[in-house]
Amino acid sequence: MPRTPLYDTSADGHASYRVAAEAARLATLEQEIATLREALATRQEIGAVTGYLAHRYGCTFEQAWSLLVRVSQHTNIKVREIARVLTEAIEGRCPPDKAPLLAQVSAQLPNSRGLFATSVAD
Repeated sequence: MPRTPLYDTSADGHASYRVAAEAARLATLEQEIATLREALATRQEIGAVTGYLAHRYGCTFEQAWSLLVRVSQHTNIKVREIARVLTEAIEGRCPPDKAPLLAQVSAQLPNSRGLFATSVAD
């Protein structure tokens, strides 16, 4: 179905309504793009942490993913938040207010012995 031009007032004189509807549609699409970008960044961060854990513990990517899921279930913290705090700790930029969360997650990792406990940025 062809769209009516935004400023065509010859049909019913409601060009401003069509402009408003198009603006609302544009805002919805912009929000969807922002959401998809955030999801992509989160997925990349989770993938990087999963790879790090696989390397650190000498396991497969699938086993590392299972480890993240188990930690998430035991701590009641979303996987994306665990990935975020572990990424910050690995990079040495974990803010002090995340220390309790980092300690809680670290305690759930096998043989961690506080692996990330000292990675909180000052």
